[in-house]
Amino acid sequence: MQMVSQIENAMVAALQAAATAFRVPTIESYGGQLDDDTLEWVRRLPAIWVVFAGCEKPVAVSTQKDKWRFNGSFTVFCAQRNLAGNKALRQGDALNPGVYALMQLATAALLNQDLGLDGVGFFEPGPIKPIVSTVVNREAVMVYAMTWTTSWVEAKQQPALTPEGVLATLGLQYFLKPGDNVADAADEVTTRV
Repeated sequence: MQMVSQIENAMVAALQAAATAFRVPTIESYGGQLDDDTLEWVRRLPAIWVVFAGCEKPVAVSTQKDKWRFNGSFTVFCAQRNLAGNKALRQGDALNPGVYALMQLATAALLNQDLGLDGVGFFEPGPIKPIVSTVVNREAVMVYAMTWTTSWVEAKQQPALTPEGVLATLGLQYFLKPGDNVADAADEVTTRV
């Protein structure tokens, strides 16, 4: 599934490009930050993380079944902290954007975009839900998960051909005396298309 990494990387790049109105020091692929019991990730807020969330059963789009359409979803986590309390955490204050502004940034960057990737459908918004709402060291912390769906086609990869049309060259060695590791004869077999 080569497209998954390309889509995830393009999403991160689009979010980074859209984050010009305010400083978001961490916009990257999700790597389990929210599972860190030391809560080190809280120091790096505000943050936006992107991760592939899975896909439905693919559907064949060719009679040879060598091309398949995937309908997949990605999760964008928007996380923020604030000393001023829950309202400023959600809506922002004079110094910091609220978590709602981070979600608006994600929406502006992704809604109805194909991110310039061939064969990728336009991103559509899915469910949005809060997944963390807590206080860490007297700072209110909130994380929302936004689901984004898109589709793409994966094709069976054909073997690369050289300009001469050679598909494969196989070298064979024959060992007649067991254990001496010296080839007594050798052949080279080349298959052409």
